[in-house]
Amino acid sequence: MIKIHDDLFDFRYIFELAYSLQFGTPWFADNIANRNRWPYNETGTHRFLGHLLFNKKNGDRTASEEILQNYLKIAEFIKEKFKLNLEITEINLNLQFQGMDGTFHIDGNDQEKVFILMLAYEDVGENDGGEFVHKPTNQKIPFKKGRLIEMTASDEHKGLAFNKSNIVRFSAKFLYS
Repeated sequence: MIKIHDDLFDFRYIFELAYSLQFGTPWFADNIANRNRWPYNETGTHRFLGHLLFNKKNGDRTASEEILQNYLKIAEFIKEKFKLNLEITEINLNLQFQGMDGTFHIDGNDQEKVFILMLAYEDVGENDGGEFVHKPTNQKIPFKKGRLIEMTASDEHKGLAFNKSNIVRFSAKFLYS
């Protein structure tokens, strides 16, 4: 199951979110999909620049309070808008430059939901890449600032980088359990 939601957020708000990610968030190359080695889980199928904002299970909160509060408000908006009977359990950010395409992975199980918010600071055109690929439906969903993708957390998917140099593709993942 996948659904695409456009025009939920004010353009200025999306710009402010992307601005805070580009100029106010630390990034580390620690977002690893399909982790497969023990004991540190530092090897997998791809590595992005990532930022864990919130993890309910272990209490991790790694962002500035202002950035964290913005994304917790978005998580609450999503929960209310889509009448979810689930709780936010994790919020992650990704940063991809050209050549940093993702690999297929899952974010959870069949009972969990994921929402992916597409963000970019720069202007991007329809031929600039940045697509989201949903394997169960073979859909390649074009990048659009502020687009929200809803799916079951066990759906295999990947994010593609922009095909132009020096343009950053951000995405925020909201996991509900």
